[in-house]
Amino acid sequence: MIEVSCSQKKHLNRQNILSLIFPKLLEMSTTAIIVNYHTSSFLPPLLEVLNTEPEISEIIVADNSAELGLTEVVKGFSKVQLMVFSQNIGFAAAVNRAAENCDSNWYLIINPDTMPEPGFVEKLLRGAQKMDALIAGPRFFWDNEKKYKLPPALGNSWWMQAGMEAANNFKLDAKLLGFYWDLRFDRYWKEAGPFYEPFLSGACLLIKNDKTFFRNGKIFDERFFLYYEDTDLCVKAMMNDLIMVCVPDAHVVHYWNQSPSQQKGRFMTESHDRFWQKYYPGMSYTIVIGKGFKESFTDFGAVNHSPRFEIDSRQNSGILSFEIGVNPAFVPYAQTDVQSSLFEIPPAVWHAMAPGLYFGRIRNSLNETITRWKWKKQ
Repeated sequence: MIEVSCSQKKHLNRQNILSLIFPKLLEMSTTAIIVNYHTSSFLPPLLEVLNTEPEISEIIVADNSAELGLTEVVKGFSKVQLMVFSQNIGFAAAVNRAAENCDSNWYLIINPDTMPEPGFVEKLLRGAQKMDALIAGPRFFWDNEKKYKLPPALGNSWWMQAGMEAANNFKLDAKLLGFYWDLRFDRYWKEAGPFYEPFLSGACLLIKNDKTFFRNGKIFDERFFLYYEDTDLCVKAMMNDLIMVCVPDAHVVHYWNQSPSQQKGRFMTESHDRFWQKYYPGMSYTIVIGKGFKESFTDFGAVNHSPRFEIDSRQNSGILSFEIGVNPAFVPYAQTDVQSSLFEIPPAVWHAMAPGLYFGRIRNSLNETITRWKWKKQ
């Protein structure tokens, strides 16, 4: 038996003690980190899954909101430790503070507004180890029924930024950028085994605790208060020729667009600008702005419930793809299959959509767009 003195215990956390008793167990140890910001209502079902995943040795809930009642929410889960900050220190900093308190071989960074399938951690670990990857991520769905497929992470670069702006102004660029995005989306959802992806979504990341890469012990750059910290991490891994993989049989539902922050737009803009200053100092990403172009859309106007989408029965042959985007170039989009000539967006998905302008289209297996719609969700 290995005995640990009181003085040693003071400096050893749960993983350190496990490493002394069960050294082989630590080789697969994973610490799950959840950053909470007024999202406690999402936590119980997520913690139910994480608490029973055998590969997870502990779960750290890092609270940025000092939310009342959070202790009661997490107390029934044996693996959970609660870390409360006196003020909102930002997502990246909260993850880093949590990671400082553990020494697992892997970190699972997962958003509160997700629902993974049981067994997903083992699949992510297996995929990461097979590909010798620094980071692994699952494929995401928008709904519990897993009918609406979410896209791969868009990421950012000068090329992408210029392409997005050009696509908003010139039809040729919109067509070409949309074509390339369709290829990437289709590949993302057709691959059967773990495959390389240049960017992975921070909603769920399995990250190897590689001491040679994370030399300062921090996972994320804390200059990113909220948003783009995942993009920045992927860029750093890419620049160091390290592998990032999507593991297609690991499934996670992401109730996307559920951020409670009223300053989401400001945080996103600020983080985007920091990303740009970091990787393209002194460069402007704004291209010459054209007059824009008009695409033919059926306009539903302002609505507070899902429009009824109708497809001409003469065009409704076989399985068609219904895609929802936030710009007329449809980069990116969520996708589902439709087989009826009249349908609506399910209430759960509609509820997850933030107010704003949306675009919809029907695309067939020949990559032909049959019908286009737009609407403004109130």
